[in-house]
Amino acid sequence: MKRIRYTLDGNNKVTNTDSLELIYVRIQPITVDQGREGQYTGQKIFFKPYVDIRPTDKIEYAQKVYDIHSYYKVKDAQGNDHHLEIII
Repeated sequence: MKRIRYTLDGNNKVTNTDSLELIYVRIQPITVDQGREGQYTGQKIFFKPYVDIRPTDKIEYAQKVYDIHSYYKVKDAQGNDHHLEIII
């Protein structure tokens, strides 16, 4: 699994592409309800809290590139970052 990050110039043209191998904690298949647009089967991926992922990054998984549809930092009872969840 890789994180892909694009750097854009002032005209929104890609000037740089950065790729980084990621280590995840687990992957959970899910069904996402999009209301009138129907449902799709996605993947919820759990990471340690310090992984360098942004909501605008792309994820390469199983030889396909996915947008991040959901990005959520989970906190523990003391308010510290516990883990990161994304849905692709």
